[in-house]
Amino acid sequence: MRRTVAILLLLFLDCKAKAPAKRSAEVPIAPAPVTANANAGTYAAAVKWFRTTHGFHFELQNGVSATGEMTRPSPGAERVLVRANDGEWLGAASASGVAWYHREGPGWTIETKPPAFANAIFERVTTLPEGDAHLAGTDAELNHFRVAGAGELWVSRRDNHVAKMKIADRFGSASLTITPDESVNVPQP
Repeated sequence: MRRTVAILLLLFLDCKAKAPAKRSAEVPIAPAPVTANANAGTYAAAVKWFRTTHGFHFELQNGVSATGEMTRPSPGAERVLVRANDGEWLGAASASGVAWYHREGPGWTIETKPPAFANAIFERVTTLPEGDAHLAGTDAELNHFRVAGAGELWVSRRDNHVAKMKIADRFGSASLTITPDESVNVPQP
């Protein structure tokens, strides 16, 4: 009899060990929190975006109101289309500097004396004010940086593009608004 009780006890314990444990109310496991990109909206990310973007639309105020597009097929080969003062000009970077063209009817003619604002606009839409940058403010979409001796810029926290700039340089002061567009294609002169 003892032997039978011992066997039954062992079988009982063995079955209990193999039986699934009773589950208490299950607590759902939350997914890991999504962490923001540490480089999103930083000055360094904006510099990288500006140097590598293929193109954008711009509006510039610097004593003259201008709109246009900048395209960069490759670094150092920038082309800038400027609409200002009831005219249209195209600046194309080359090894010898910027060549300027003026729209005459359907085509372009070389401009030996481009308007005074042309080179300032070209420089402002192809180079970024660099210097010691400090975060001056932030909102839901943009980080605002002050760049020592060069002005201010606002950087998208979503994709790092430079949204706007206030520039203080050798040409004076200007306000530049940028709309990214990788499909921009400024024509060849």
